[in-house]
Amino acid sequence: MKVAIDLDHTLLDYSPVIPQVVTELNLPASLNEKSQLKSYIKDNTDSWPSLWIKAQGLMYGKFIHKAKFYENAIETINSFILQGITVEIVSHKSKVSYCKQYLLQDLATENICNQKYLSELPIKYCETKEDKIQYLKNNNFTIVIDDLQDILKSIADEKRLPIHFTNELSPFLKSSEWEIIKNIILTLKEIETPAMIFNTLSSKIIQTINGDEYFLKVFNDSQRYLREKDALILLDDSFNSPEVLSAMNNVIMTKGIQLNTYPRFDDKFLTLFQEVMTSFLKSKIIHKTTNHTHTHNDYFNNIEKRLLSIKDKNIKDKCNELLQELISIYPENLAPKINISYCYPDLYKGNLKLDNKSQLILLDFESMGLGDPARSFLNCVHHMEHEVELDEIDTVYQAFTKIYPNDKDLLERILFYYNIIALEWICIYYNYSGDQKKTSHLLNEFENKMSNHQKCFSWKEEIYQRLSNKM
Repeated sequence: MKVAIDLDHTLLDYSPVIPQVVTELNLPASLNEKSQLKSYIKDNTDSWPSLWIKAQGLMYGKFIHKAKFYENAIETINSFILQGITVEIVSHKSKVSYCKQYLLQDLATENICNQKYLSELPIKYCETKEDKIQYLKNNNFTIVIDDLQDILKSIADEKRLPIHFTNELSPFLKSSEWEIIKNIILTLKEIETPAMIFNTLSSKIIQTINGDEYFLKVFNDSQRYLREKDALILLDDSFNSPEVLSAMNNVIMTKGIQLNTYPRFDDKFLTLFQEVMTSFLKSKIIHKTTNHTHTHNDYFNNIEKRLLSIKDKNIKDKCNELLQELISIYPENLAPKINISYCYPDLYKGNLKLDNKSQLILLDFESMGLGDPARSFLNCVHHMEHEVELDEIDTVYQAFTKIYPNDKDLLERILFYYNIIALEWICIYYNYSGDQKKTSHLLNEFENKMSNHQKCFSWKEEIYQRLSNKM
């Protein structure tokens, strides 16, 4: 196994350097991130790009000794070396700064060699991004760790695993914690060197030379990891769930299973879902669901948390305006009593699979736990990645009534919180897709129905009517 690791903003954290640069350039002390510094110089000074070139020279040259290695980065590299993994630092860094005042490569090398465990580590400096990409492609690296998505996109193929060093949304396996990255790589080392690596959004399918397949899933939230691990261990062989081969600190590897998406919520689904949920209800697992709804206010708090991630001001303001309206329309004194029980909030067709023996399997348990079953049902209704027919809703509702026979207010809560969950899913959709046009359309439809005093503001109006008829 051969690992390439980027240097700047992947191994080295420059956040302690920014205040030094800001002071040196006599800029506002409130600028504490590289992106803020760049934007300020570009938008608020008449010295672009010369002042930015000077700032970069100070950051990567004069003050590089103030940069710190990210927590656990050095220890992680040492653990790789002890495990016999080949490690190389591969950095896009010119020999001389653009301001011609600093020998960037020499200063960076000095900083690296002063660290325990790193003095003998090979370092490759590339003058351009294109040189770096070519070097990564030509030198048989199994894994590449970098903070820049465009680098990873350029080198990603079936024989090379990109790991994105970030805490933002990413199409790659990603983490901004070196302890988690260590466990990803040490987990992979337990199997043969991969022959093929298939990329999915939050996980990877690894196929070895002899054809064996493994499924690698990484969690940047330790609670999600614990929920998934405990669920897979509980289900074990009972429901043909994937066999857990390794589980350590936010990384789970299971035996690969050939799966096809199951297209419908039908009687076969009904039987499986009841059996799985009965197992969880009998268990002693006590996790809360992600974004749990144990109280009336939790429903609104979840939307407020989603709003924090919305960057488009117009969409954010419109969502917040509609949220305030919902809070006034649905006061706590009118809310049905919430029944807390074990829930599966990620019920959608993408998590329902058929294996090569025609056995139905339920996947993805990282959100499971104690919460309001009504929210789980409404997530299924509003999930943007599947369409649910009216007869399928009948089947799903039947499953919920059988799983929670003593929850007498379930249907009342489903109808009461219907519009609230619809707005939350508009926020979820925008945060994951960035689709401004569709999001605006959904918000306009929602607002128009609200203004016309309709009972259902959601785009899933037929389902609302179908459920209302069950009252």
